Amino acid sequence: MSILNITDGLSQHNFYLDIINIYNDVYKNEIPLSHEDGKGTSIIIRNNDNNQDLPIALLRIYRSTDSNDIGEIADVYVNEEFRGKLSPLGIKWSHLILDIGLKEAKKKLNIIWLWTTEDNFPAIKLYKFFKFKEFKNLKLSETIKAKHRWIGEGNIVFFIKEI
Repeated sequence: MSILNITDGLSQHNFYLDIINIYNDVYKNEIPLSHEDGKGTSIIIRNNDNNQDLPIALLRIYRSTDSNDIGEIADVYVNEEFRGKLSPLGIKWSHLILDIGLKEAKKKLNIIWLWTTEDNFPAIKLYKFFKFKEFKNLKLSETIKAKHRWIGEGNIVFFIKEI
């Protein structure tokens, strides 16, 4: 399904898709940026309530500073109220936001990578469903744990995909 078809399908049900520069992301205080330079794209699915504190789903694509054809998907978020539920398009919100993210990333990148904690089984299942390949399981440094306080004590798992 093309991004245009997704946009049309969502708008018929009073949901909106925003694909914007990270600098214009109104949710960066509630869902902090993974990278302070903010170079990248935010993909946001929201309802028509402009006063909504959090989006329905959000994903950010950061471009590598070392290579123009490599990027990272990060800050993947689905509002707790919508987790595990189907969108009006008949697929889960998590699948929809990642599908849109991959379509958008493919416009500029050849390789995309992401990571999650080893105990985040729903995320791991999602990434494997989208054919990401696990390539590293790593114990985190105290610096990374301090920056990403939600990580806890577990290791992280890296995934990569050619797009």
